[in-house]
Parts: sequence; structure tokens; C-alpha cells
Amino acid sequence: MLIVRANNSNDKLPVLEEIRISLEELKAVIRICKETEAFPNFNSFQTSINQVIQIAKQNEGWMRSLSTKGKRPESLPDSRYGIGM
Repeated sequence: MLIVRANNSNDKLPVLEEIRISLEELKAVIRICKETEAFPNFNSFQTSINQVIQIAKQNEGWMRSLSTKGKRPESLPDSRYGIGM
């Protein structure tokens, strides 16, 4: 599973990008299933697509948190040099 690989990886970003692609593919498959009436009712489709969207949002948040980690905001004053005081 990709989530397990991401959790155990030192470089999580490539795995999270792979998860992003897999989720987009899954959304497309769910939409095709809806169009071909593979779901017994609209509620089944709606529940499925909403679950995938929620997982995708969590994945995006994880990716965003990794991209901002270790970066020092430029707007903070540097107290070591008396800047911004």
C-alpha cells in the first residue's frame, strides 16, 4: 500500500505524488462507473466519490506540510541581528 510506503519513507513526497495520481485515476473510474450505471443508486456513487475526495484532501495537506517543513518564513524578524526590533 502506498500509504504504508509513505509512512516508512524518508523521502515521502514522491510516494505522496504517486498516491495523488492513483486517487485521480480512482475518481475517473468511479465517474465511469456512474455513467455506465454500475452503482445501484446515486447515493452509492456520491458516497464513493466523497470518500476518495476526502482522502485526496488529506494527501494534499500532507504534501503541503512537507513542502513547508524546514522553511523559515521570510517575514519573521531575525532577532540575532536586531532586525525588526
